[in-house]
Amino acid sequence: MFALLYDAIDVVPQITPATEIVVTQKKEEKPKPVTKVDGDVVIVKAKIISRPFAQVKMNRLDIYTNPAAKADALLAVSDLQFSTNNNNDADISLRGGSPRLTRIYFNDIPIYEAVRGTSVLQTTRSFSIFNTSTVRDVETYATAAPAYFNNNAGGAVRILPDDSGVKETSLQANFAKSTFVYSRPFKDSSKGFIQTYIDYSNLAPLLVVNPDLKSLVEKSQGVSIGVNTLFRPKDGTEFRLYVIGDTENSRHPYDLYDDSNKLSDKKSRNYNLFSFEQSLGSARVKLDVAKTFTDEKIYIGGNNYRNQNQYDYLDLNLAGRLQDKKLSYRIGLGYENFDLESGNGVQSIKRNADYLSYYGFMTWNPNSKFTLGAGYRDYLQNDLHISNSAHLNLSFNIPNSRQNIILAFGRYGAVVLPIRSAQETIDTVRSDQVSLDYKLTMGDNKFTIGVYHKNDTIAGETTKINGVDATITASFNKLELDGVFARSLPYQMIGGEKQNGNEKVDYLIKLKAKYSLAGFQNINLIYTGMSGAYYSKPVSFDEINGPIYGLKNQYQLKDYNSLDFSYIKSFKVRSLKTDPIFYLNVNNLFNTKNQAGVQFNSDYSDYKNRYYVSRTIVMGTLIQF
Repeated sequence: MFALLYDAIDVVPQITPATEIVVTQKKEEKPKPVTKVDGDVVIVKAKIISRPFAQVKMNRLDIYTNPAAKADALLAVSDLQFSTNNNNDADISLRGGSPRLTRIYFNDIPIYEAVRGTSVLQTTRSFSIFNTSTVRDVETYATAAPAYFNNNAGGAVRILPDDSGVKETSLQANFAKSTFVYSRPFKDSSKGFIQTYIDYSNLAPLLVVNPDLKSLVEKSQGVSIGVNTLFRPKDGTEFRLYVIGDTENSRHPYDLYDDSNKLSDKKSRNYNLFSFEQSLGSARVKLDVAKTFTDEKIYIGGNNYRNQNQYDYLDLNLAGRLQDKKLSYRIGLGYENFDLESGNGVQSIKRNADYLSYYGFMTWNPNSKFTLGAGYRDYLQNDLHISNSAHLNLSFNIPNSRQNIILAFGRYGAVVLPIRSAQETIDTVRSDQVSLDYKLTMGDNKFTIGVYHKNDTIAGETTKINGVDATITASFNKLELDGVFARSLPYQMIGGEKQNGNEKVDYLIKLKAKYSLAGFQNINLIYTGMSGAYYSKPVSFDEINGPIYGLKNQYQLKDYNSLDFSYIKSFKVRSLKTDPIFYLNVNNLFNTKNQAGVQFNSDYSDYKNRYYVSRTIVMGTLIQF
């Protein structure tokens, strides 16, 4: 199987870590491939119905080999040109929209609270809960996502689970994290497989080597255990179970005005996803059921807080093809229930919301050049008054070339959950969007550019967003170069005044260079330049009502700049099935002091800056047995 290598800094916030992922092939007999028969083909075809409208499609190998992804599916998306995160974390902002509007789906089931780290301190939110060994593909719909995604506001990250069933036993270890993966097909490999993994992280060794990291985290450890199993009792019948148990325990400096005031966070998550698929002639029916529990205990300055949330999910849909397979469709019913509770030991607040919706999505593909997609969603039960959703997508491949154009329009309604706790309300959003994407592919060289406009209305407040993003990739023998540019300009009109939106990015530039040396050695350089995040200052302070603000987001942090370096080398060892790997990573090579945010004092008369990680050195090896 694959040997992978990634940076161990689970809690260090940085937009482009310099870690290189190394992929090697085991010297062992390959397992027999699973043969797809007619019923299974129907199921597979139903899964790729919307793929022509995904602006970017990645497989597991793409995630492993992207140095900025650190072998994490969400960080791989965060590295795309559509991701306009201005706070350098794994909470994805797609094309200037709030991260609260981006939905993450695993096997088309929405996953909530998918980013590790405390909900109170944004600079800790650097990784997702997904183990990439369980991932097959990732599709990103930056705008106008298909209507069959439940509770979607127009931006979606769709993770499809691994179903290869390939035999694998691997152990990965570095300064702060160890991962064991065990996967076995059933005796009859066509019947499915079972895959398990265990992640254990502890930053203590890393903090010894890099003591400056203690300005961000004093301790952090966690355990994640997952099971991904697929069972095919007969042709055209599939059962899938995906279970994750995840725990975190960390302590961070919190109050810049009082060093003794620490933030401690203990969080546990439990995800239980079950799917059943059955082919019915040229169609297939699918049932998805999921139950999620999260429990977060926060300790700040002698005060205790607890957030206990539960998410229930049910979806039943039918998908198939008509008109000699030129017309594909997916129709279904979706239900979700949100139970949120937050307390401080004295009192608690509960929030509850649910909905029942019906939806339809279709694609028409008359030839290899043109695909039309359309979708609609409305509600049978809708106490929150969620707006209905409708969209139209066109994908066109220009004849006799490697060019593709995607034009998308959409209007969406969805539930918007609180950022931190149930002390905030459960809101709804209405989002209107239009986008145009162009892609040119010439061998290993590629150029893409996209423009978009969005109107997002949350709790009666409308944000208008205009933006452009582009990428260019070029290969020259042993040298690979990648460039990314993005500009996203959200704004609001309040009282006749134009005010900056929260996710404004004046510019975002990423430049990557990878040079391959003889003897399986790689050198990587990644530069990131980004405009500073915007923030608000109060114009006055009232002892009863607290800070009083004027215009929003009129102040800006300094621009972000970082250069990251990595060196990778493998060694030949005859007694091992795979070659050991040595790696050296230097993040923030020039030790740039990048501002992460501001903290005001108690009466808002003064403030201090928070900063991202200083120069960090990581060395390690990887051995597979």
